[in-house]
Amino acid sequence: MPPAPSKPAKEYDRPAYMVTLGLLPPYTAEDVERAYLAKIKDIRPDLGGDREAFYDVQNAYMQAKEYVKFRGDRRGWIARRMDEYLEVQEVIDRLKKFGAVVETSSVDWLAKSFGDFAELSESVVGIRLNGAANGDEVLDYLVSQRDKLLELRKLDLAGSVISDAAVRQLSVFRRLAELNLSRTPITWQSLHIVEWLPELDMVEVEGTGLKWLTRRKLAAQLRRKRKATAALRAIHPTSVR
Repeated sequence: MPPAPSKPAKEYDRPAYMVTLGLLPPYTAEDVERAYLAKIKDIRPDLGGDREAFYDVQNAYMQAKEYVKFRGDRRGWIARRMDEYLEVQEVIDRLKKFGAVVETSSVDWLAKSFGDFAELSESVVGIRLNGAANGDEVLDYLVSQRDKLLELRKLDLAGSVISDAAVRQLSVFRRLAELNLSRTPITWQSLHIVEWLPELDMVEVEGTGLKWLTRRKLAAQLRRKRKATAALRAIHPTSVR
């Protein structure tokens, strides 16, 4: 009896991030780079693309890059990542001394396949600093460490003493999507940040001194941003596999 024909690799035989990028094994760094550039060409948010689809591809790209680096040179990857990990941990420790609660995330495939190595890919995705009297000092520190906080998505400053100037500095965090300014002494000048951060679509301002009309304008602006994202999603499907 002749041998049965080989079956094509099933989707679940490949890591999800390689499926998202449309790659088949063997995987190379060059293939990952080319696939990423091809995928994001029409979905970049700064060119009117779908934010969720873009970040799906971006996250897949980041994980795929680490995967091929880790597989190709595990010792070298660990050595490089150790330095970066220690720098991020230093930032986390400093934030905790300020009284902040820090939320982190690690590369999924490392956590599933290599356990403790996943800690070396840890990144800060959320910071909660409530009721801080030295809010401006903390925000100045965040901005000074922005190269180690590239994945920051959520920032909760409720009840902290912060200035408009300090809030406007947050425009360097391009991935920031949620900002809680409730019960802070901000004025309408802080709200310029909504225009400067394309991904920022949730801003809490309860208990501030903002007038009713200003809060209404802010709510309308955020609704427009959400509607624009929804409309783009209808044009650019979130599935880019």
